Amino acid sequence: MKPMKQTVLFVDDDPNLLAAIGRTMRHEPFRVLSAETIELARTAMAAERIDLVVCDEHLPGTSGSEFLSEIRQSHPSTLRVMLTGQATLGAVVHAINGGEVFRFLLKPCGNGELVETVRHALAHKLLMDNCRQALRMLKRQNRILQDLETQHPGITRRAQDLAPVMEDDASDSSPEALLGEMTAELDGL
Repeated sequence: MKPMKQTVLFVDDDPNLLAAIGRTMRHEPFRVLSAETIELARTAMAAERIDLVVCDEHLPGTSGSEFLSEIRQSHPSTLRVMLTGQATLGAVVHAINGGEVFRFLLKPCGNGELVETVRHALAHKLLMDNCRQALRMLKRQNRILQDLETQHPGITRRAQDLAPVMEDDASDSSPEALLGEMTAELDGL
């Protein structure tokens, strides 16, 4: 089965800019959607699985930073990038603190910088999704082991006796702790 293409939603009230972005991104291995209004962007978010939203700050109806904060609440795994030409310090702070943006880009932004930012964000999103999936699988396997231990007391202890002993006093080496550390490191990329 072929994996689903990642999807990027660009939100800007300038149709010429959206058309230019579409042309720039047409050969990239991800889907590109665009919306000229927050309402159209909300409709797209409700209808599609969006991996990344790239949004302007100055939009009719509400600010881009408000919209990115809304997305953070309603779609926490969707990454967010602000792309704007006129940002106040307050808008920057709100985008970073409220919207937890992945990147903040200033217009005019070169095509190469925009493409690289989108690629980097989507690669980061894929890594985070894979970590979450691995953590879910690990939790399932731990539940199975706990069920086996309940049915056959001592089975996991005997299996541990057969494994080589590895000691690391410096950190918690439980699988959950290791995956948590990996996730924290990936968030820092």
